Amino acid sequence: MKIAFILFEQVTSLDFVGFYDGVTRLKSMGFIDELSWDLCGYDEQVNDDRGITYKMNTPAT
Repeated sequence: MKIAFILFEQVTSLDFVGFYDGVTRLKSMGFIDELSWDLCGYDEQVNDDRGITYKMNTPAT
């Protein structure tokens, strides 16, 4: 299973990280061994509402 986390300018990190942590633990805890994911967005990097920068694995073209 492959997941795309879509990030955008002014995303709230609390919302993103809370979901990211729970979903990615499905792999680290052995529930879904074939799980992979990418950070995606329209830009190569985005800033959250507090200034934290996230760099995309797969920027949109």
